[in-house]
Amino acid sequence: MLVWLGGFMLNRGELIMKHAARVLLAYLAVLAVPFASADLLAQSTRETAKPVSPSVVLLLMEDAGGQPLGRGSGFVVLEGVVATNMHVIRNAARGYAKFAGRKTKHDIRGIVASDPGRDLVLLAVEGVNAPPLAIGNSNEGAVGDT
Repeated sequence: MLVWLGGFMLNRGELIMKHAARVLLAYLAVLAVPFASADLLAQSTRETAKPVSPSVVLLLMEDAGGQPLGRGSGFVVLEGVVATNMHVIRNAARGYAKFAGRKTKHDIRGIVASDPGRDLVLLAVEGVNAPPLAIGNSNEGAVGDT
């Protein structure tokens, strides 16, 4: 299991976790619109994904022997901080993040904050410098908003 190596304030992390959970839920709601046609949904998803793609990372996790353990995705919320799901890192000894189309591996240094009940975690990731995703207020949005 990864351990927190310090350098971040937990209160700040807890606040970010709260907003990251809202963003993830809102994004899932947009993707789960059952009454939209396939063409409309594909176009809407493509348009939604395009501006956020530079902030999305692939996470590759390894066991203590360096063998692949799992993979998942995450997104940049602050310089050096990536949000993902807790199950992505579960039982991992180490891991790294990669941006699509790039070869550079960014080591995961530890956990900034976590919310196991919501399956969310914020990771400290070395050298991750991408535009953070704008985190809005879920109380101001509706299904279908992008």
